[in-house]
Order: sequence, then structure tokens, then C-alpha cells
Amino acid sequence: MTGVPPINFRAHALRQNDAGGRDEFEQMLGLLVHAITGLQTRIPEARGGDWGIDALVGDLNGRVSIWQAKYYMDGFTTQHRSEVNKSFQSALNAAGDHGHTIDRWTLCIPRNMPPASVKWWHDWSARQQAATGIVIDLWDDNELRSLLARPEADHIRHLYYDPYRPATEAPELPVASALLNEDEAWRAGAVAAGYLLHEDAREILAADRSWAWREATADRIQPPGLHVMLRQVRIFRDSVAGSARRDGLIAQAALLDELRNARGLPRKAEMRRDGDGSMTLATTRPDGPLWRDVFGPVPSTPPSSPAISPLGSSAPLDRLSTAAVVATAAVLCDTLHELHRRGHAHRALSPDTVVLRGGRHQGVPRDLGLTALPPVPGEGHAPYQAPEQHRPALAALPPGPRTDVYQVASLIHHTVSGLPGAALPLRAVLPEIPPRLEEALARALDPDPRRRPGDIRALGAELRNVRGELSGGGRR
Repeated sequence: MTGVPPINFRAHALRQNDAGGRDEFEQMLGLLVHAITGLQTRIPEARGGDWGIDALVGDLNGRVSIWQAKYYMDGFTTQHRSEVNKSFQSALNAAGDHGHTIDRWTLCIPRNMPPASVKWWHDWSARQQAATGIVIDLWDDNELRSLLARPEADHIRHLYYDPYRPATEAPELPVASALLNEDEAWRAGAVAAGYLLHEDAREILAADRSWAWREATADRIQPPGLHVMLRQVRIFRDSVAGSARRDGLIAQAALLDELRNARGLPRKAEMRRDGDGSMTLATTRPDGPLWRDVFGPVPSTPPSSPAISPLGSSAPLDRLSTAAVVATAAVLCDTLHELHRRGHAHRALSPDTVVLRGGRHQGVPRDLGLTALPPVPGEGHAPYQAPEQHRPALAALPPGPRTDVYQVASLIHHTVSGLPGAALPLRAVLPEIPPRLEEALARALDPDPRRRPGDIRALGAELRNVRGELSGGGRR
């Protein structure tokens, strides 16, 4: 099909490493089974024994069809044959122990077998079918590609194997409330974890529905008077990605303890674990308007209740407003350095995650962003994502401090020029801007992170010098 990118099953390991790649391949398989059969598909939790099942259709009190995933990318040897036989025997034993009946058992591998293994498979599957009456099938590389090419599987192929997918799309689904009761939903005015929510939560549901992430601003109820940012991960069943999210939130809490005296960064208010599998981190939210509310740029959908009428919009800013922007960004660079010197980075800077505290020139992050969370393709906020955030596993450097350098520069460029994505040189839009600002932003926006400033304070120093030129009317 013209325009459809080729499927690379190795992408799972490139994104997640080998262990995570196996887990993601199983996730993909569960979605594919559901798309092809149109029937409810379950992916059992492996903890405590998975009964030889990676995905199933049917009722474990009656009759089931089972799909067994084996993420064999580099061969199919006698060892692999033994593992397949062991998995089939585990499924048979579980059926005998628990009283369900297996109608069909399908092996799924992302490669084609060599001739000797093809012969083994034909002989082995024929013997097992004759002995058990179970229909045994194989979804190998050819069959998986054929199934993924079907129209009903378009969304799965796009989600996992499209290298041209826009960077804002990650293997996650919006709205975690699909797995929650209505009284558990985080809605404006509701009480969650002892806090009164200001807004509906931003919610993400993992593609395999194993975990959900929610975040929202709120006020502490007792004792009152504390404005916070709530971030919660809820685990529905064990998975590599869910464990990484949980561990990342724990690491954020530990880092906040370490940073409790760092100027400009939020403080930890509370970390709590609940019996429903959720973990919630509350951090202090700095007082002040958001960057967007003061400087713009105006979003595609206006903010619900801006604190201040924006100075900027889609039109370029004037010279004095630009001076205020670069001064605010210079302070933000100083604050981010506190994260960087401890080996961390925010990685999610945008007009909605930077707060102007104590006056317009005190730019501070609203929260810790993606600090300590594992990089995933498409992380961050468009149009401020750095190139390495699109495909972290293939980047020259993984997302880190130089990602923040890029995002600060991108935020300045968009705000000052009104054009997202640094599409044009700044002086093409604003000829009166000092060349020094153009040059500083060009270095910080280099697509190769290795060529950007290694210390964000260097960008901050350049911004302070430019601010003097702008506000003092210095000559170009």
C-alpha cells in the first residue's frame, strides 16, 4: 500500500529494551487479537503465574482460545522449540487444574522459522492436535504483517510501527476514566486524595490498559491554604511501562526531598500510596500566572480563565515585551540548572508549565515535568519537543539537560515570533531583534543535542546580555 511505512518488529526492543520489548509485543498482540476477532480480549497479569496465557478470548470458567507471544527476533533454535513446548504444556496443565477448556492455541512470533524449525513445527503441532483435540495455529512474521495490514488493524499498525507518526502521539490512550467508576473521576470541584481539584485532570491510559496517569491542580483541604500539583499513577496490572512510571514518581519524590532548599523549584507536600494500586505525589504550586497568560502565545483554544490578558498572541512581540520574555527565560535557566547538576531534566517545558512568580521576571517550573520518568517516543509538549524526544532510542543523546536548553529556546522563539516550531529565523519576522539573540537561539535549537550548549547557564547568560540590549535600546 503506497504511503504505508514498513513494519519493523524490532521497534519494540529499540523503544523499551529487550525485556520491555517483549512486554510491548504482548500488548500489541492483545490489541491485534481484539481487532481481528472483534471479541473481548484479556491479557492476564503474569504475577503469580499466567497459566500459559498471554492473550485470551473466552471464559476461564468455560472455553477459551489462547495466544502465546514469543518475542524471538534473532533466531528460532532448539532452545526456542523447548520453550514453545513448555508454554503449551503450561497452558494444558492450567486448564486441567482450573477446569477450563482450550479450543485453540496460537503461537505468535515476529519472525519466520528456518526450514528445520518449520518441519519441527509441522510435526509437533500435528502430534499435539491429535493428542489433545486443540487446534494449534501459528502467527509468524508473514501472518502478523498480513493481519496488521487489514483495515481493522490500521490503528494498531499506526500506534506501534509508524515511524512518521506525529511526535505528539505516544502508545497511550487519553482518558483514564475508562477504567474508573464515575465517583473516582478527577473532575473540577471533586475531592481527590484529600485535595479539592481546580480542574478536570489531564489523564492518560496505557495502550494495554495496565496503568493510568492523572495530574491536576488542587488545594489542600486540611490544613487549608496550600496550592498543589497532584500527579498520580494507578497500576491495574503489572507491566514494564507501569512499573517505570511508578518508579519515576517515587524518584521524583526523593529528588524533591534532596532539592527542598533549591530556589525556584517546587517542594514535596505529600506522597501517599493507596490500596487501589495508586500512588499520588502532591507538590507545591508556585503562586503567579502562567507564562501563556502573561506573554502568550495564544493557544488554539483559549485558556479557561487567564489571570492576565496576554501581551503576545500570534503576532510578533515588540522590543520591550521581548526584553521581558528573555529576562524571564534567563531566570528559568538558573532554576533548571538545579535539576541539571543532579543529572536530571524537566523535558516538558511549555507556556502552560512555566509560572511567573513574584513578578514577570521570575520564571519557574510549575512542577518537575518528566524528571526521573522514562523517555517515551513523543514525550513533552508540541511544538516545544526536542528532536531526540521523537525517537529517544535512536537519538544521538537521550532526552536530558540539553533537551531543556532546546525547549527554553523554542518557547522564546514561539512567544516572540508568534510562529511555532522555529520555522523561520527570528530576524526574518523581527528585523530589529539583536543578532545576538538570533545566534543564541540558533545554537540552542540545533537538531543535534551534542552541538547545543552543555550548560543551560550559558544560554541564561546570553539572554541577560540580550535583555540589556533590548531594554536599553542598544544598537544592532
